[in-house]
Amino acid sequence: MQGEHTQAKNDEALAALGGAAALAAALACSLATGVDPDHAGAGGHSLAARREAFGANRFKEVPVQPFWRLLVDNLSDPTLILLMCAAAVRAPGAGSGASGHCGVAVPAATG
Repeated sequence: MQGEHTQAKNDEALAALGGAAALAAALACSLATGVDPDHAGAGGHSLAARREAFGANRFKEVPVQPFWRLLVDNLSDPTLILLMCAAAVRAPGAGSGASGHCGVAVPAATG
């Protein structure tokens, strides 16, 4: 499986760096507590310096789409179009006559 192959590569890469403890030391952070925002780690890597080098850890703002655009996008889905056509063909006969589940005729009860 691909996940197992990827995991093996990640383990090999981590071992090549000297393990998790060596990687944490190189990044000047703690395995238990992460980055201390008030303390400059080894090499003077403060949180501000990290933010300057790598940017803030935030998601990009995605513009909100209006409802009509979401509706148009969803109504153009081929599967949904097929299901709407099937419902339109079935709808005129639904509810007419004595029918049971899935349009199977049910004999009238005799008394």
